[in-house]
Amino acid sequence: MKKIIGCLPVLLLLCLELFAQENNFIAEGIKLHDKGDYTGAIEMYKKALQSNKKSMQAHYEMAASYLSLKDYANTLKLADKIIAQNQDYVD
Repeated sequence: MKKIIGCLPVLLLLCLELFAQENNFIAEGIKLHDKGDYTGAIEMYKKALQSNKKSMQAHYEMAASYLSLKDYANTLKLADKIIAQNQDYVD
């Protein structure tokens, strides 16, 4: 039991590190998108999704970058994922 309790802080730190890393990739992607580098932004969002495959913010931001590239097929695919993840808010 003591070993399990001793591991909890380490697990918590690892989770916090992954969350911070995901947010850093998203923030960098937003900066790239704002500069007009939509392809670079999409790569950053993909890295964020490696940390958290269900990140609604990463999916949303990536959809916006695909929309800016006029890649409507990928935009719609991501919009469907966002809607599917958030059924409570869909009428």
